[in-house]
Amino acid sequence: DSNRKKLLEINNTGSGGTETLPAFYIKETIYLAVTSNTNTDPDASYSVAVTEINSFNPVEVEPNNRKEDAEAIKDIVKGYTTTAGDIDYYIITNDFRKNYRIELRSPGNGAVKISTTDQSGYIIKTRELRNGETAAFNEIFEKKGYIIIETVVADFEHPYDLIVEENR
Repeated sequence: DSNRKKLLEINNTGSGGTETLPAFYIKETIYLAVTSNTNTDPDASYSVAVTEINSFNPVEVEPNNRKEDAEAIKDIVKGYTTTAGDIDYYIITNDFRKNYRIELRSPGNGAVKISTTDQSGYIIKTRELRNGETAAFNEIFEKKGYIIIETVVADFEHPYDLIVEENR
């Protein structure tokens, strides 16, 4: 970013492969750095293509790979696998104990694991979903809780959809 903080680094395919960063929400100026880890040929070429994506649903804001960087979620978010072992943290905060309905649709050709935690970060429940599978469950969060989406099988092309609704 403009403060020279590294937001994200990817190397999913290795030398000669095409790297895809499917969605990256940008709120400020960012800088891209392309580095060759193996090729010392000064004539070696590469290309970078950046395409703007218009999404009807909010897209996750990276970096959110640690509990300390958890993204606040209020209703729906479209998330993407950015690295092979990507982990996305979302935080839910409220003034008192509330019941939520949580629904996750996994990426079309991948697998993700969803976990919910209490306010200290201890896992309450976990479920794994594959290939577009959808699951919904209820969870009670007292003041604060986390939803963690972990990549099990990477799908860099298709997003997951996470919906969080307060049960009344």
